[in-house]
Amino acid sequence: MKPQASSSRGCSNSRPWAWCLDAPCVAVKDNPSPAACRCSVVANQGDYVIVTADGQYNDASCTTGMYSSATVVELDQVTDFLKTHDTPLHPGPIKVYPEK
Repeated sequence: MKPQASSSRGCSNSRPWAWCLDAPCVAVKDNPSPAACRCSVVANQGDYVIVTADGQYNDASCTTGMYSSATVVELDQVTDFLKTHDTPLHPGPIKVYPEK
């Protein structure tokens, strides 16, 4: 399982990002590498969240690269669900960096 993120940054722009929430994924049973998912590439969906591997953000964070993301509204919905349902996944503390 991928380690839980400890920070994120909100972005507000029209840059494309990969929408992988509820995307179909396939994992190879004997391969420890990440699953392959069929994500949609979207833009102009509203404010979205990015998470970098090292937790570092700069002026280019919201304008370069391709991120698997979700809108801020969807992220809040998932977090609320995890807080109110009996599931092995539990949201932890996360530092949200303001959009620049």
